[in-house]
Amino acid sequence: METNDPNDFITLLFLLGHPIVHLKAVTIVPESREVLDGSDVLLTYCDEKTILICGGPLKNVAKAIQTGRFKLGRLVVQGGFAGDNIVP
Repeated sequence: METNDPNDFITLLFLLGHPIVHLKAVTIVPESREVLDGSDVLLTYCDEKTILICGGPLKNVAKAIQTGRFKLGRLVVQGGFAGDNIVP
C-alpha cells in the first residue's frame, strides 16, 4: 500500500468493513526504520486459508516461498500500471 494513495486507502476501508474479511496485515511503503521483514510477516500470518492480495512487486512473496515453509490459499496480483488518465 502506498502512502498518499486514496484508492489504496478506500480499498483498505472497504476490507475493514466487510463481514467476511479478517484482515491480518497491511504493508506500507516507504519503509520505516522499525520495519519487519515482509517475508517474515507472510510466514507468520499466512496459511492454507489465506487470500493474499498484492499490488506491488512480489519480492517478499518470493523470499517467503524460497524458505519452503510458506503456505497460502490464493494469491491475487495487480497486473500493472498503464499510467494516469488512460481509459480503454
